[in-house]
Amino acid sequence: MTEYLHMLAASAVAVVLFFAAGVDLSWDRFPILGLGYFAGKILALIFLFIWVRASLPRVRYDQLLKFCWTFLFPFSLVYLAITAVGVVFLR
Repeated sequence: MTEYLHMLAASAVAVVLFFAAGVDLSWDRFPILGLGYFAGKILALIFLFIWVRASLPRVRYDQLLKFCWTFLFPFSLVYLAITAVGVVFLR
């Protein structure tokens, strides 16, 4: 149940920050439409969340750890070395 509340909160924050909340051309004449647009955008994002969650397979925790140790950790060390060389020699 809390997962869906987190989806709702994340959708509301995303709508406010990225999707112009309830702004429309008829904002002055019908202010209640702003709330309707806001709710509609939240519902669209929740639908997208649930759709993606149902479509993609779940990753087991041990597979995620193996991926992190075998790929991401060595990649981050190489990136750190490249950055250090760039900082020292490109001053």
